[in-house]
Amino acid sequence: MSSTSETVLAFLDPGHFHAALTLKFDNPRVARDVYAYASPGPDLDAFVALIDAFNSRAEAPTRWRLHVHTSAEPEAALIADAKRAAKSESAPWAVVLAGRNNVKLARIDALHQAGIPVLADKPWLTDPNTLHHLASAMSGPPLARDIMTSRYDPIARLRLAIAVRTDLFGTFAATRDGTGLPAIEIGSRHHLLKLVNGEPLARPPWYFDVGIQGTGLVDIQSHMTDQAGWLAAAVGAVTEPCDFARDVQRMQVERWTTPVPLELFTACTGLDTFPGSLAPHVEDGTLALQCNSVIRYEIGGISVQQRAEWGQREPAGSGDVMSCVLRGTRCEVVLEHGAHTDWEMQLHVRPVGGVSLESPLAAAVADWQTDWPGLEAVPAGEGFRLDIPAALQSGHEQHFAMVLDQFLKDLGSARHDVVEASRIQMRYTLLAHAERLAGEIQ
Repeated sequence: MSSTSETVLAFLDPGHFHAALTLKFDNPRVARDVYAYASPGPDLDAFVALIDAFNSRAEAPTRWRLHVHTSAEPEAALIADAKRAAKSESAPWAVVLAGRNNVKLARIDALHQAGIPVLADKPWLTDPNTLHHLASAMSGPPLARDIMTSRYDPIARLRLAIAVRTDLFGTFAATRDGTGLPAIEIGSRHHLLKLVNGEPLARPPWYFDVGIQGTGLVDIQSHMTDQAGWLAAAVGAVTEPCDFARDVQRMQVERWTTPVPLELFTACTGLDTFPGSLAPHVEDGTLALQCNSVIRYEIGGISVQQRAEWGQREPAGSGDVMSCVLRGTRCEVVLEHGAHTDWEMQLHVRPVGGVSLESPLAAAVADWQTDWPGLEAVPAGEGFRLDIPAALQSGHEQHFAMVLDQFLKDLGSARHDVVEASRIQMRYTLLAHAERLAGEIQ
């Protein structure tokens, strides 16, 4: 029997490896017995295999007891069991969703209506016509949150801390200052064939179907939209609760494809042919995967550009490649990441227009020692590199456990956060609008 301080986690159709990553590390807030409700098939098998790998690894193995319930209607079975548990006053349940994106928002709404808290991976929608479920799901308790791992990255947090210091950063550069450059510029390059938990990632065939997975306008872009909104709110450009109609203007979008030859598709999925559902997008043995995009807009008067790209194969020794530039009136904050940094992320602060950064940066670093003990500003090029001690660093896969822990803390407070709900609503409303714009262009 689990103690009442623990939450029982149930996973509904865990079709994406992000579901398992929430359980990569033990968490005292989570009951040892976890449940998976799913239709039988390779998606479920992959989830079970990852949980088994976490439990059996040599270093710091987890101790999850996984109970698998297979049926043709896993959502109904999960809801019924969660309601029975609530009536018996056993440990509270929460659901983790990470899988097919085309059904995600409707499922979040259904679980919300059933009184079950939900932590759901991004993106929540692929089709803007499902947006009506969003307002319902965010209308009040129980808690519904998305897995925004980027907020837990130490560099992202430090970037935010710089942006709010007017003595160091100034304010965001004017939207139309003659340079043609956005004040917030975020980019990323991911790869279809990559390593996760040290092994080549096996992607389900439906991952390559944009009708299920979504296009490049809604996937990685959800993280970037969250980062831009987070920054805009922190500097007071957006008054929270957020409102898309009030806060977002001048949106433009672009969308394009990455070619996926059959041999790459086979390496990712294990299938030796393209499924019939992908036939409309296959020509001469190559799938045109519409996974890349640019979104430009203004939020609270701050200009933003978000670029998400997908390559075919991850270069040896590398990983996902991130970029970010914040352009202030006193300095630029630049994320350096790539082969030239040995694939380590570096955060640089560079003066603008002859501004001297030494004094305000020294004061800021001294103030930040509470949150980042050992943080140093090292002269580099025209400015400074901010070195975060290795002990404070955390990798992308660790962030899923952090997101889960914060979700469970919020769940324990029994409080509906109107501000956070408004952020989620604005984020997915923006992405839905981007999809509509792309449809009009085509």
